[in-house]
Amino acid sequence: GRRVSGTVIDFFGSPVAGAYIFEGTAPPAESRMPAYRAVTDETGTFALDDVHPETTMLTAARPGYADGTAALRGN
Repeated sequence: GRRVSGTVIDFFGSPVAGAYIFEGTAPPAESRMPAYRAVTDETGTFALDDVHPETTMLTAARPGYADGTAALRGN
């Protein structure tokens, strides 16, 4: 797999700490905890190791915020 890193920001461009990062789209709220791959730090950053080569999108989710998705680019 590949390594993917990034920063989660809100609508205003501020970093979002404590967001759960999922490969693909996030599962329903009741089944999210076992499925997440990383949690953002206090600066909103995260890093995932061994991301499946066919993964094309990541989703960030945190209570009180709308879920956000991002397409993966590059190798």
